[in-house]
Amino acid sequence: PAAESTGPPPVTGAPIAAGAPGTLTTADGWVLGVAATKESLEPVSSLTNAPWSREYIVDGTFIGTVSGSGSTALDGGTLESGTIGLTINANRGISLGTGGGTLKTFAFGNDTITYNGIIAGTGSLSLLNPATAYSGKFNLGGTNTYTGSTTIGSPTQANQETWLYLSSDSNLGAAPSSPTANSLILNGAGALLPIASFTLNANRGLTIGSGSLENRIYTPDGITL
Repeated sequence: PAAESTGPPPVTGAPIAAGAPGTLTTADGWVLGVAATKESLEPVSSLTNAPWSREYIVDGTFIGTVSGSGSTALDGGTLESGTIGLTINANRGISLGTGGGTLKTFAFGNDTITYNGIIAGTGSLSLLNPATAYSGKFNLGGTNTYTGSTTIGSPTQANQETWLYLSSDSNLGAAPSSPTANSLILNGAGALLPIASFTLNANRGLTIGSGSLENRIYTPDGITL
C-alpha cells in the first residue's frame, strides 16, 4: 500500500491563525470568554521516534474575560497558574469579596505568581501550592488594603512549601486596629521570606497551623524581620 502522506511539519515559530473567541453566557447573565493570539508551533523530536508521530511545542497568548451584568457576585474565586509562572499587570486591581479569594500555583521549578498592584476588599486571601515536586512562590509587592486574613499553605500539603516573599508589612493587607487572632496563618508548609527589613505589625495575630511539613520564617543574611 502507498505510504501515508503526513505533509511537511510547520515552519518553526510560524504563526497560526487563531479560531474565533469562545463565549459562554451563564444563566444569571455573566459572559465568559476565551481568545487566543500569537499562536505558533515548533516541531520537536518525537519521544517515541515513530515515523508517524509528530510532537510540537505550542506557544501563544490566551486571554480569559468576564463581562456582562450577572446577578451573582464574583466572590470566593481562585486564580490558578500552571507550570510556567504568572506575572499579573500591576494596573489590574484585585478585590476580595466577603467569600475571599485564592491564588494557586502548580509549581514546576522556580515558578512564581507575581503581583505588585493593590489587593483590596473585605475578604481573606489564601495562597496554595498543590505541587508535589517544587516549592510554590508568591511575590505580592503592593500596598494592599484588604481587611481579611492571609493564609499560606494547607494542612493537606504533604510535599512542598508555599513561599510568600514580602518587602513590607502592607503586603499583607491593612493592619488590624487592635490585636486580631488568625490574621496571618502558616497552615502547613507555609513560609514567609522577607526580601527587605521591616517590622511586622504587632496586631497581626500569627497562627501556626498543622501539616506534615514544617512552617517556616526565613530571614536571609542582612534582613531583619
